[in-house]
Amino acid sequence: MKDLEIQMPSVKELEEVVLGACLIEREAISQVAPLLTPEMFYQEVNRTLYTAILELYKNDGMIDILTVTEALKRMGKLEEIGGPYTVTSLSGKVASTAHLSTHIALVREYYLRRTLIEGLRQQLTNAIDLQVDFMDTIVETQALIDRLLNDNPAQDGLKDMEQVMNLTMSDMERRIRLNQQGITGISTGLKELDEMNGGWQGGESTVLAARTGVGKTALALHFALTAAQNGHKAVIFSLEMQANRLGDRMLLSRSDLPAWNFKKGLLDNSQVAAAQHTAGELTQYPITVQDDGNLTMDNICMTAKYLYSKQQCDIVFIDYLQFCRPEHAGRTREQEVAEASRKAKALAKQLNIPVVLLSQLNRDADSRPSQVPRLSDLRESGSIEQDADLVILLYRPSTLSIPTDKETGFPTEGLGVGIVAKNRNGQTGKFYFGHNPEMTKIGDYMPPAGWIRKNVR
Repeated sequence: MKDLEIQMPSVKELEEVVLGACLIEREAISQVAPLLTPEMFYQEVNRTLYTAILELYKNDGMIDILTVTEALKRMGKLEEIGGPYTVTSLSGKVASTAHLSTHIALVREYYLRRTLIEGLRQQLTNAIDLQVDFMDTIVETQALIDRLLNDNPAQDGLKDMEQVMNLTMSDMERRIRLNQQGITGISTGLKELDEMNGGWQGGESTVLAARTGVGKTALALHFALTAAQNGHKAVIFSLEMQANRLGDRMLLSRSDLPAWNFKKGLLDNSQVAAAQHTAGELTQYPITVQDDGNLTMDNICMTAKYLYSKQQCDIVFIDYLQFCRPEHAGRTREQEVAEASRKAKALAKQLNIPVVLLSQLNRDADSRPSQVPRLSDLRESGSIEQDADLVILLYRPSTLSIPTDKETGFPTEGLGVGIVAKNRNGQTGKFYFGHNPEMTKIGDYMPPAGWIRKNVR
């Protein structure tokens, strides 16, 4: 495709005014350095000059015409930029530094405009080329826009104590306003877990990890259904299981249908009617499912942001991390998992919603006598633990041939255990949940009546 004839936006004089201010005003560079990098200057001469000024600033050197000239000489760039005269002439470009912040902002804006133009031109080429994957083009375009939206000046993140305390008190008032029996976020549907985390919190990423077959997906569906039942819009990215298989589990969780008969199609007329009734009720739940097994974390983030913009995303579940398609060829699996984990955390923070990320545990726990999972069992990357605000490790004692829970004395049939191994903003410890043999029904654990009669006085 013939390149589009576009005049790249830039104003040579603006760049020269900013550089001149650095030469004549001692404090100017401390205002410029946090906001501008050399590549933001369009003119190559100005990029070189600013690089020399930055080097002096980083090394605590004086910045004036003579020192910058010497720095350029050491870099072997003095003659390339036009000799000492070019440096000297910059000071004549500035009458006053009173409007320096405005000039800095304009240099940044022109740089961002050029970046957008260059990026969109490349994506236009990709869109025309039928050999390039269309979804990759969409994702890269979204990523470009996200980068520009998030390319805020460094000083934007600076807050004095008045601002910090205003934000703190505002958040406290929000928690008081939302508090319902100790729950300030989205209820998990498990009383003991809610007591430990106050419900799922906006801006936090949670890792729900277990070995294969323990019930990660079943528990995640319970969390999603609970959120939706309470009016929160849940989004499930299912990279392993098809939407209709998730639908099976959700329908069974909200009905009394026998799971095995349902799976084999051995239902009588009354049971079919019951299934239809439950399905009708579930259609009213605000849950969105994406069951494409070929998604990257960028795909997931793009879709979540789109749904959030439509007010259709209050909490995200990703099932599961290790199934995310690699973003880049040639990277190790550990690097890919670390990048996906980081992006999940960034998504939670950017949208201020909870993100629950399911993850596999490695086989190390199988070789220990107790087989109880630990944080070190998180598969493929220590970044998973590092990025997460909350890490929950699941196991079912009955599958480990443990007949009685050592700490509580509970019989383990139908007992699930969650270990809150990391909680950046709350308690750690264990919680218990109950489940049926098929793992289609999850809820608070209640010991069998016989055990209660025997052990409770």
